[in-house]
Amino acid sequence: MRLGLMGGTFNPIHYGHLASADEVCEAFTLDSVVLVPASTPPHKELTEIIAPQHRLMMTTLAAIMHPRLVVSSIEIDRPGASYTVDTIAQFKQQYEELSAIYFIVGIDAFVEIASWRHPDALLGSCHTIVVSRPGYNLHELALNTLQKMSQLYPHCTFEPLTWKQPLDNSGFQVCGTPYQIYLHQVTGLDISSTEIRQRVRTKRSIRYLLPDSVDAYIRKYHLYS
Repeated sequence: MRLGLMGGTFNPIHYGHLASADEVCEAFTLDSVVLVPASTPPHKELTEIIAPQHRLMMTTLAAIMHPRLVVSSIEIDRPGASYTVDTIAQFKQQYEELSAIYFIVGIDAFVEIASWRHPDALLGSCHTIVVSRPGYNLHELALNTLQKMSQLYPHCTFEPLTWKQPLDNSGFQVCGTPYQIYLHQVTGLDISSTEIRQRVRTKRSIRYLLPDSVDAYIRKYHLYS
């Protein structure tokens, strides 16, 4: 089974998240993509992050109609801060039938990966798919990030892949491991959770930015207002 993992605060989840997950799932012929809401994200300002149970429910509502999107509470159930390297290790331990795990991350988050918990171990434990974001130069920023990683972790080196990638993507081999880093261009939906929260606070419509079920949930529980 080929499994994609997409973590995030999902505060709230929106069509940008869903479109990326759907396109990656199709392009890399994954059996499913697991959306993993973080409990306590270590790199986020916590004052605007609502309770994890609300974010989990909104993510579940958003994914329910997609046959290959599923939701996991693995980080919410685990005490303490949510670290991706721990989540990957936990999935590999629990699902022995996995043939491959693909960690899906936006380039806006990937540029900060050197500050994550054990980033060398993370990139050396699974495949990584770095997806584009509006306003970010995917290839230039990814290359700069990997060069920084090699400077900070000399044992962690990367070589450009020479064989043809899915949909002609470029990528890198994580040297000394069987894993690759793929750079994948997705449809650029310029939507942000920050903008959605601001719209709710100022009583503006958020329709067409996220599923109607999530919109209704936000209104029902007066979230972000």
